[in-house]
Amino acid sequence: TSYNCVLCRRGFRVCGRGWSSKKDMPDVESQACLFAICTYFRYCTARITTPSTTKTTPTGKKEVSKNIDFMLLHTPLAYQATASVGDIKDFKRKVAKAATKDGPCFIHVMSPCPSGWKFPTDQTIQIAKKAIKSGMWLLWEREGGKITINRKPTDFDAIPEYLHSQHRFDRLTDELTERIINDAKARYDTLLKLSEIDIV
Repeated sequence: TSYNCVLCRRGFRVCGRGWSSKKDMPDVESQACLFAICTYFRYCTARITTPSTTKTTPTGKKEVSKNIDFMLLHTPLAYQATASVGDIKDFKRKVAKAATKDGPCFIHVMSPCPSGWKFPTDQTIQIAKKAIKSGMWLLWEREGGKITINRKPTDFDAIPEYLHSQHRFDRLTDELTERIINDAKARYDTLLKLSEIDIV
């Protein structure tokens, strides 16, 4: 089923193990708060500090990427959340919750890209699950000025396995891998501290 983002008008599809028809999904055409859902499946949104190689950056990008989720904590959103195709139940719950809000919402979805990340298509969901388990993708939500962590990382040591399952990281050194692990731990520690305070 095809939909259009009500703000950017970008088209996207809902398929696979997610929603298959408008009957199963909130009415996104009338819910401007769901504009971020256009990232689902079609667009890769995982912005992690990972020096993957591309034609324009053959040695990999060394700069730390911007954390859009933490940046948006400064905005008065009615609802904010991260989600992943690796946990469809959590994803659907958050979309349904956003649909009930009166005001702008933002859902940042991680959807692994087989062609860009260089892994077999049939491993898409498994890679998404590995990202959640290893702490490379954190699942949380902000509502009423309070952050709730939905899934705690269970094994940061699984990060190398997650990275090496993608050929875009074939040139990754042990030093950079260690840096990525430390960055992931730091992000989680920051999120833990933020969950203990009220975000105005």
